[in-house]
Amino acid sequence: MGYRDDFYVAANVIGYSGTLRDFPSVYFQSGTEYGHITQKHDISQNVGRGTVRPSKGYSIGNMKDKNGTLRLVEAMNGKIMHVSRSTLTPVSSMSGDDKAVLYQAIYNYPNEKLIDGYSDNDLDLIDGARDVHAIAMNELLSKVPKA
Repeated sequence: MGYRDDFYVAANVIGYSGTLRDFPSVYFQSGTEYGHITQKHDISQNVGRGTVRPSKGYSIGNMKDKNGTLRLVEAMNGKIMHVSRSTLTPVSSMSGDDKAVLYQAIYNYPNEKLIDGYSDNDLDLIDGARDVHAIAMNELLSKVPKA
């Protein structure tokens, strides 16, 4: 049995972000709750079913960022809480075969994300450590003689 099998069902799929045939994030919403399944991420703990939350005050849609690029934006009570690198493709514009690709996420990712248990402070520390690691690796690679 998976995390919140009562919510993570095909009837609640509202769309996806990313590339359809490359493990997109799948977004779910019912009349009272919302959540999503991340299928692919650089941080393995961020793969799986997101914590299901009450949808009162929640909104999701595409908006242009300050550079004019259209992106998926999630907000709570008008305050932006997540800006995606890509857009939301709603299921209403999809074929049955394409919807079936999204529905696979429900069965392939039954577990809750491990990262959902982290506080905002912990997530900031993880991001900082990843940034420091990237800087160190770039520095090391710059010292490697080129063949």
